Amino acid sequence: MVKYDHSIPPGGKGNITLRVNTKNRRGKLTKRALVITNDPANKGVKISISGTVKALISVEPRPYVFLTGLPEDEITGEVRLLAEEVPSFKIKKTTDNLKGKIEYKLITVKEGKEYILRVKNRYKKQGSYYGEIDLLTDNPKKPKIRIRVSGRIRGELEAIPRVVYFGRVASTSDVPPQRLTRQLIVRSLKKRAFNIVALDYNKKLFNIEIENEENRKDIKRLKIVPLLNNMKKGANYDLLKIKTDVKTSPELSIGLRIFVD
Repeated sequence: MVKYDHSIPPGGKGNITLRVNTKNRRGKLTKRALVITNDPANKGVKISISGTVKALISVEPRPYVFLTGLPEDEITGEVRLLAEEVPSFKIKKTTDNLKGKIEYKLITVKEGKEYILRVKNRYKKQGSYYGEIDLLTDNPKKPKIRIRVSGRIRGELEAIPRVVYFGRVASTSDVPPQRLTRQLIVRSLKKRAFNIVALDYNKKLFNIEIENEENRKDIKRLKIVPLLNNMKKGANYDLLKIKTDVKTSPELSIGLRIFVD
């Protein structure tokens, strides 16, 4: 934010105030402003402000916990709280809005100076969740510390890529099928054998074949070829549903996209 005197008399002085919002900022900071005047000798004057923003209470490595893994895994994360620009602080209360998807524990390393917040996943279904843990302190300069929590619980199977894109193709060009063929890999993160029991997709738009990886029962390859003669001009979309015999990953959904000129 900038404040300034709009009119300055000949030989007089004017003030320009450049104010920077340092909320959620940390480390070295530089901001610049351009002053435009009607002085023919100095039509534009650059001013800057720089400094180092220090956290009153620092959260290391960052105020964010990301939990990812399989439902049966023990998934944990932690952050360290340090009194940096306050003499001391205590955590009076903790609250969260994650509705039992996590459990957490506050560990005192050094009373008033250093704490560890350890977070553990309790969500045993495939999916994602987001929320916050609020730590209420006794320090009036920093009454609340917010730690954001993100969880991603994956099924045992993973598909690469999650979207198969064929790009732009001219409908009148004679493109060899091998140039349009794309491969999709489905693999077990636990390196266990599995089977694809069905494929659900628009068979008028695509041809898909399953290829077993030699000597690897934990990997399947899908060869996908678009059928240009059946496609409309413009964007063509479909959703490939891969059904498997794995309980934690009974179905994978993959986007198929191609643009026909």
